[in-house]
Amino acid sequence: MLTVRVDLSAIIHNIRFIRSVTDTDFCAVVKSNAYGHGLCEVAKAISDYVDCFAVATREEALNLVKSGIEKKILVFNYDFNGEKLPQNVIPSISSVEEAEALKGKAFEVSVAVNTGMNRFGVSACDFINVFSAAEKQGLHIHGAYTHFFNESDEISCKKQFEMFIDAVSPIKDSGIKLHCCASNCLVLPHEYFLDMVRSGLAMYGYSYKGVVPATEIYTDVIWTGKVSAGDHIGYGDFIAEKNMEIASLRVGYGDGFRRIKNHFVSVNGVRCPVLGNVCMDVCVIDVTGLDCKVGQRAYILGKNVDIDGICVTHSTISHEVLTMINERAERVYVCRQERIKD
Repeated sequence: MLTVRVDLSAIIHNIRFIRSVTDTDFCAVVKSNAYGHGLCEVAKAISDYVDCFAVATREEALNLVKSGIEKKILVFNYDFNGEKLPQNVIPSISSVEEAEALKGKAFEVSVAVNTGMNRFGVSACDFINVFSAAEKQGLHIHGAYTHFFNESDEISCKKQFEMFIDAVSPIKDSGIKLHCCASNCLVLPHEYFLDMVRSGLAMYGYSYKGVVPATEIYTDVIWTGKVSAGDHIGYGDFIAEKNMEIASLRVGYGDGFRRIKNHFVSVNGVRCPVLGNVCMDVCVIDVTGLDCKVGQRAYILGKNVDIDGICVTHSTISHEVLTMINERAERVYVCRQERIKD
């Protein structure tokens, strides 16, 4: 079976590290099934270490509430359908019309400000109108936020930050939470931290210095065999160029293991190439020269297969790698107490 092993103590360690750097409130981003780690399981494990949560959709927020999460839950992409929301669910708004629609349906809202990302949010010049409209509807304002589109571009970040600060300046002393940093708080100037940072990727231990990876993804060897030069392997037109020892793994594109070339997995700490096309439920690897047996683990992530290498090979980003494995995989959780002692 395909397994995602989640080290909850690593996630807690990363939260503490990020908080030590920023000295602000901490919003744990658990959208997209907590970046593939398990929405409710992760949220419940880290609730005592964070100030609030953030998700992408109404459904994710309501699932957290049903699982017992009582802390506030910011919803980035709120799709209002007319229902009354639990008091701790905070939809984002970008217009006067959205504020009016939420009258009597939400207790608090947060205002998303578009400073250049151009995917949603109120324009900086219209921020105060939306803020005032929300107050007029009797909605409490939890916060206002924006998002940097390129953390490595110092000039664009500065421009976005200044645009955001100008937009919220009329209400900066109102007590609402102002935030613009995500995991990029670990590389951006301290002045950008404001009242809170939102962290997803770094919280799970990837792409930033000082954090500890929380994930291993592995499956089982379910068959071994031998092929001769000229033999066909799998679907398509892959032909063995030499005599080879091969093994089949219980993972395929039906699990989210993408049907693309140049996959590698790790068996006995050795990187083994995937041969031919990934099937829906199975793939075949080259284990020539290894003592590979049925039942052994093959690591898709971990044990000499690191996420940065996967990203380079497949021209993608860590976020996609972590979220590619779907619900068919089993998720197991461990927590090493020595990592989370005060």
